[in-house]
Amino acid sequence: MGEPTEAKKKARLKPGATFEQPARGGSPRNPEHSSGHKGISRVDYLKRNAHGWYVRVPWKGEIHGKFFSDETNGGRDNALAKAIRHRNRLEKELGKPRTDRIVMISHPRNETGVLGVHKVLKEGAPVFEVTWSPEPNLVRRTSVSIRKYGEAEALKKARAIRRQKEKEVFGAPLGEV
Repeated sequence: MGEPTEAKKKARLKPGATFEQPARGGSPRNPEHSSGHKGISRVDYLKRNAHGWYVRVPWKGEIHGKFFSDETNGGRDNALAKAIRHRNRLEKELGKPRTDRIVMISHPRNETGVLGVHKVLKEGAPVFEVTWSPEPNLVRRTSVSIRKYGEAEALKKARAIRRQKEKEVFGAPLGEV
């Protein structure tokens, strides 16, 4: 189906609104609400006179949030700066790697117990395929033969490869942060 064209996006806007390409993670409906920083959103709620930045840090099934009001933090820019510092400090305390990329440590459909390790058939032979992303929009993969090592040993080797790749990308294996 693909992404809507800019003309289609503009057609969805309310009369009098302008369209700007949002910063990463921003909203095309209201670019003003985008901070350009992962996990930080603009809140302008006129009915309650609430203006500021909301920080959300999801980690290990919990979402940690805090609001930074423009008024109590010395204006819009100061509130954003404090929100960024808070997000960075909170991620460090929680052990979440500081990255603008999406970080997942588990998935309900994963059957091996390690994200990025999957049992597949490669050229008709069963293998554990290890995938990782050394940079955005780039996926690398390797595989460990189940026939050669046996299922338990092949899974052990695949998990070790995945942990090493997480360490290279994030600085530590994700299960250990």
